[in-house]
Amino acid sequence: MVGKDHGRIICYNATYVSMTNLRSSPLWPDFFLSNKSIDDIDWNSPDLPLNDRRFAFGTTEKMLGFAMGFLGAIAAVFPMSRLTARYGVHKVMTLSGVLATVLVSITPLVIAWSFPVFVVLRVLQGITLANLFTTAGVVVNEWATINEKGLFISVLSAHVEMGAVFTMPVSGALATSAGWPWVFYLHGIILGALTILWAVYYKDRAVQHPFVRQEEWQKISYGKNIQLSNSAQPPYRKNRVVYCDLGCLVCGHRQLFWSHSSPSRTHPFTLRGVIGCTPTEAGC
Repeated sequence: MVGKDHGRIICYNATYVSMTNLRSSPLWPDFFLSNKSIDDIDWNSPDLPLNDRRFAFGTTEKMLGFAMGFLGAIAAVFPMSRLTARYGVHKVMTLSGVLATVLVSITPLVIAWSFPVFVVLRVLQGITLANLFTTAGVVVNEWATINEKGLFISVLSAHVEMGAVFTMPVSGALATSAGWPWVFYLHGIILGALTILWAVYYKDRAVQHPFVRQEEWQKISYGKNIQLSNSAQPPYRKNRVVYCDLGCLVCGHRQLFWSHSSPSRTHPFTLRGVIGCTPTEAGC
């Protein structure tokens, strides 16, 4: 689910190439023969089917379309973490999945209707993205054995790459064959299905899951029930150096995350704008 949640936020990046490809608009032949400028043509005319509408975004609109999703994700990290601590990851991610499904499904209608509303929608989409790493940590802590935590966190953290592996080529091919709105519809359908599976099958406590047998629960919980005495204080309260170490670790992880994931978000624009690839080729 976390992989698909990440995929639906970057599906706009993959679809952007088709949405802004004015040459594929039915209005292009008349525009080409006229003396009008690009701004004189209503590429998003209500008379056109949604599939045929295109968008001549300016620099500010381009920036807002991409940046607002990540701004929402950054701003909501701590609030979403607090909600997870209070209500549990099951409820928070279920509601987040429902909201994300609705938002990605209505994206084509919203962007054709009002760009300011679309900016708000992107912020809300970013908010639903803010809890992915927190969720991965909670799931690993509750469901993984001590010896398998590394494997669990590696698999769950791969949602950044796996989301791009699916979203980029599929979005390029689907936008070319069926139309750019169907990229959002497909991601909405898949995300909705995964949200239902999450809501039905995931439990905050492994011991409460009907499919977990007693011997499985004992294996999962082995070595986790170590309690500190009342007089003992956690090590991080004694040594403030730990805070510096944690801060460096977080900053390093963020830098690694962005350096690895940024190419998957920007390469469609480079391939399309510089090399002249088709949307399908740019997505692949």
